[in-house]
Amino acid sequence: MSVKKGLRFQKVSYFVIRNLFGWIVCKAVRFRYAFYKPKGKTYLLLSNHNADIDPFLVMLGTGRHARFVASANILKGFIGTVLKTLAGPIPRSKGAGADDTVKLIEENLKNGINVAMFPEGNKSWDGETCYISPRTATLVKESGVGLVTYRLDGDYMRRPRWAKSKRKGPVYGKVVAEYSAEDVAKMDEKEIYDHICRDLYVNAYEEQRIRKDKYESDDKAEGMELSAYLCPCCKRFDSISTQGNEISCTCGMHATVNEYGFFESDELPFDNLLAWSKWEKSFLAERKEEEWEKDKPITTDENVWIRRNDEGENGSVSVYFDRIEVKTSRNTDVYRLKDISKMGMFRSTRIYFSCGESYVELRKESGISGIKYFTLWRVLTGKEIY
Repeated sequence: MSVKKGLRFQKVSYFVIRNLFGWIVCKAVRFRYAFYKPKGKTYLLLSNHNADIDPFLVMLGTGRHARFVASANILKGFIGTVLKTLAGPIPRSKGAGADDTVKLIEENLKNGINVAMFPEGNKSWDGETCYISPRTATLVKESGVGLVTYRLDGDYMRRPRWAKSKRKGPVYGKVVAEYSAEDVAKMDEKEIYDHICRDLYVNAYEEQRIRKDKYESDDKAEGMELSAYLCPCCKRFDSISTQGNEISCTCGMHATVNEYGFFESDELPFDNLLAWSKWEKSFLAERKEEEWEKDKPITTDENVWIRRNDEGENGSVSVYFDRIEVKTSRNTDVYRLKDISKMGMFRSTRIYFSCGESYVELRKESGISGIKYFTLWRVLTGKEIY
């Protein structure tokens, strides 16, 4: 099927939606942006990503039509059909290879269709821009088109990935830079990659120290245990609980999250979730092999809906030193960590991983810590942590 199929209708939809509903979105999310219309004929637009509404915010900030790369999960059902008709998004499957997605991106660009994507592939769990694969720079270099980088600030604070509800507060958007096709041709992949990482980097808490914007909510801490899964005081997994604006541990640790997103506590050694997250990764990375209990689960999640290839049922999931065990009423499947080739997350409710011929989905509507599984997988297999 030609990538130009439906393009004219999608461009009209893009224009109508932006101009009819843009002001409503700006008012609803308090979006403040510096409008910039890219000059290049065809370009690949890259942006950091923390909220479902980000594609619309980027659309408002730039004005020109672009097809967005979107998670295949949101392109299912009635809503997915509507999105595909109106916007023609390029699907990307979580926890699986990206080769087909890359081919579609390149085909669109070769046909003069702008493409926008969020190269992190994930929303941040802790307020810092996620890892960006160097393959993104390869894609930019090989595409032969221009590059536009767009930065969003405040959307993490407005709705953290782990949060149960959104907060009231502003979001900011701006084009950081536009690199023409000629500029891109002069750079090597490392230079392109450095520009992308620098332009899209956000530390939400450092921004908050400068802006001091208030993000009001009655449950500013609820759900935070999905990111703060390891207590810095007692060093135990899954001992953290949250209620309202309070976060605590069974060991006695207690903190309150204030309207600026920072901790108020006499027990915690840091004042924000990003510092907590960095400590978790550092603590796990520095742990020696003999310190792990080989036959005892490190962490376990109960009442998880588990889909293995095409079959699904409820059960429990445990991470051990060398494996993930998935138990249901019928059987127990064991997936060696070293054999897991890909792992991905969708929002705060689903985890996906590929192991050999198996594709496994773990879902828990009340929330499951994808970052916990992802970090343990990488630590225990000796991979770089990010």
